Amino acid sequence: MAADTEREATDGIWSPAYLPVTLANLTIVAIAAFDGLALVAALPAIAEDLGSVALLPWVITAFLATSAVAGITAGPVIDAIGVRRTFRITGLWFLFASAAAAAAPTMPLLVVARGLQGIGGGLVISVALAAVGLAYPNRLRPRAFAANSMVWGVMGFGGPVITAGLLTVAGWRMIFVVQLPITAVALAAGWRTLPSTRERPARIVMDGRGIAMIAALVVTSLLAVSQIGVEWWLSGLGAAAAIGFGAA
Repeated sequence: MAADTEREATDGIWSPAYLPVTLANLTIVAIAAFDGLALVAALPAIAEDLGSVALLPWVITAFLATSAVAGITAGPVIDAIGVRRTFRITGLWFLFASAAAAAAPTMPLLVVARGLQGIGGGLVISVALAAVGLAYPNRLRPRAFAANSMVWGVMGFGGPVITAGLLTVAGWRMIFVVQLPITAVALAAGWRTLPSTRERPARIVMDGRGIAMIAALVVTSLLAVSQIGVEWWLSGLGAAAAIGFGAA
């Protein structure tokens, strides 16, 4: 009994009992956070390769917009189909979207792939947060949340620096290629170890009107910001629409 108590007191989030969950959790958070702003440093190289400079801001905006909207819908999805199943689906979604972005032959297709990436990224981040509350005992949850926050901050703000380093040795497509094995590692680690909160999927229940209003506010706000200095009329239209949706 005393030995069990001592083991519980010394076990941390990196102990063998929690290592797979921690690895899956932090790896997927790192990749999703990295993708938010990482391509900022690669935009000139992307424009030179694919052209369509007018669409260039959407390479960033599409990811941020769909990620935010997906995060809004994550709660009902996780409640309906469970943490583990949501992790599997969204992790695979993110993996294939990253592959599509790496192979995109045109700027419009890259923007579409980035939008799909954002959906996977927004959902999988919510899964990671839900997993912390279910996979760890009370005494370890603060450490797990702190680790998530630290990884998010480092990878989110350090993404452009990492990208700049990659661009010195490879093209912009490598930014997506290197994510594929890392995402696969996260999926492998969490495939069976993340908590299963539902044996059978249930019906997904959402407040469609509320989600649509928040989604419209997010998208128009990002549109207003992303088009500053590019298309002023579009930026103004987005700002006006955001104010309108916010007031509603």
